[in-house]
Amino acid sequence: MDPVSLAASIAGVIGLSVQIIQIGYTFCSVFVEFKEDVRSLTAEIVQLTGLLSAIQPLLNDILGSGNEAALRIEELTACETTLLEVKRLLEKSVPKPGHALGNSGKRLLWAARKAELQFALQKLGSHKATFQLALSVNAR
Repeated sequence: MDPVSLAASIAGVIGLSVQIIQIGYTFCSVFVEFKEDVRSLTAEIVQLTGLLSAIQPLLNDILGSGNEAALRIEELTACETTLLEVKRLLEKSVPKPGHALGNSGKRLLWAARKAELQFALQKLGSHKATFQLALSVNAR
């Protein structure tokens, strides 16, 4: 895999992460009772984004070191899929100003989706571990 393609994939995942973080802040501004849930989710995503940002300038080194297996496009694709699922969960539950009844339904919907959120958090942790490994392989 060439570094330019991987860099583009990383940039796309980082952009998606930023969108999710923005949605999370909007969500928390209305549904304060779920602030900790969304805060832990956004913290994972911020850390993931930091790892990807650290990897991006090292792509030539990672790919040129004979450690191509340390970072594969499939890992980035899996991460993007997880982030899209998180975005979908958040977007379905984002409150709309002036829609008290609809927002009440969304509040209940979010509470029912805690298991999905926890599963997404586990997957994000796995993606982080993969990217940390890619960074540590390059540090040797």
